Amino acid sequence: MFLRWVLNLVPLIASILSCSASPTVAQTQNNPVVIHQFPVGAWCENLAPTWDGKILVTRADVPELYLIDPSQPPSNNAKLIATIPDSNALLGIVEVFPNVFAFAAGNISLTTATSTPGSFSIWRADLRTSTTTVSKIADVHQAAFVNGLTLLPAQAGMILLADSSFGAIWRFDTRTGTLELALNNTALAAPSGALGPGVNGIRVQDGYLYYTNTAAEKFGRVPIDPNTGAATGAFTTLASNITNDDFALDQRAAYLASVETEEIILVNLVEHDAVSVFAGNPNSTEVAGPTSVRFGVTPKTKDTIFVTTNGGRPVPVSGTTVIGGELLAFKL
Repeated sequence: MFLRWVLNLVPLIASILSCSASPTVAQTQNNPVVIHQFPVGAWCENLAPTWDGKILVTRADVPELYLIDPSQPPSNNAKLIATIPDSNALLGIVEVFPNVFAFAAGNISLTTATSTPGSFSIWRADLRTSTTTVSKIADVHQAAFVNGLTLLPAQAGMILLADSSFGAIWRFDTRTGTLELALNNTALAAPSGALGPGVNGIRVQDGYLYYTNTAAEKFGRVPIDPNTGAATGAFTTLASNITNDDFALDQRAAYLASVETEEIILVNLVEHDAVSVFAGNPNSTEVAGPTSVRFGVTPKTKDTIFVTTNGGRPVPVSGTTVIGGELLAFKL
């Protein structure tokens, strides 16, 4: 989801190149397959795999939702299925029921990484038939900056919304459009004086809500009530001093998108703060500005992670190079 903007790039890039603020170690060699590349300037923000092997992709530079078919040639495999009115960006997306997805739309600035509070809404994309239908579920005017979305598994149709400006998690019922506050803690907020959003990507796994706090450069988790999303224990930091956006989880590790270093960061969930580079580097367009990571859901893709990128638009590769946003695949 949406990465913090770097308004003062010189000290940041210097710290990245010197590795003085990063706990990462030498990267392994993991080469991606480019499934689709959009034109230069395109910002792919988030993704959700479908059960027939396709990938839904949201864009943050325009309010557009695409369905991409990896089985087709990259030059002809992306289909625009929705343009959302009264918004300039699409952000998080999550599967709510089989082949029914919820996604966030709103108004943001890609230049300042700020939002227009009260401009956000949650939409539904129904892919259960050959004709995709897209409809608004509800406006969420209470939210300031809806970013990452995740499913609350114990409650049918219930999802959690990360509010990057408010530093909180909302609970949203996709059946009724009801919005209620689930979590509000300083661990989710941007530190005082820090640039960019607080809580960003969120995932629920094994009774925990995992989250990234982009401005705080932290990845953490908190045990939650499976019905309400409310905290049932303490917030714990699993890794710190890492730039981050959205991420994917398995039982062993988290794969974090690090847009500022053009890398996918691997965080060991067993040995906390054991961090390495899975793919990419600051001087390569291999993973230029990763924004989100998800595992495939079909038998053929369950060991594949899919990655969206913004092409290095906020932090150009090697300081100068920007390419079109991409959808990538890594076979584990």
